[in-house]
Amino acid sequence: MKIIIVSDSHGDDFAVETIIEKNPDADLFIHLGDGYRDFVNVKSKNPKMSMVLVKGNTDYSCFEPEDRVMVLEEVRFFITHGHNYLVKSGLEKLMKRAKKVNADIVLFGHTHVRMDTEKDGVILINPGSCARDMDDCMGYAVVNVDKGKIDRDMVKIKP
Repeated sequence: MKIIIVSDSHGDDFAVETIIEKNPDADLFIHLGDGYRDFVNVKSKNPKMSMVLVKGNTDYSCFEPEDRVMVLEEVRFFITHGHNYLVKSGLEKLMKRAKKVNADIVLFGHTHVRMDTEKDGVILINPGSCARDMDDCMGYAVVNVDKGKIDRDMVKIKP
């Protein structure tokens, strides 16, 4: 299962459309908040597209949850924007929640800074912003899961 993860698009429909066009073989698109409406707008043009959204701190009229836990191909995902876990100040609160929900992978955004690391047996992925970079590296993440096996990659978007 190929999963595309984006975050913090902040109104940049073009960035979201570009990512979708570059990944026609994706099984699922996940938006980690702060621009959920961008995916909703693009979804109207691609009604068969499967997507999961979570609410970010600037998604004022969004009725999506702020956190989700999903199991895909025997892999347990904890999905959040991250602001409620103060991820700009550290990962302690996020890790505490990840352990509580028995996550294999945590997907989060908010910082606009890319991260792909493993801590205490949990994979942490932040794709950064697909539109407003803080680390000179706009992009998204690709996660492939298959019966518990996990492959991941970070993809840069050229401005």
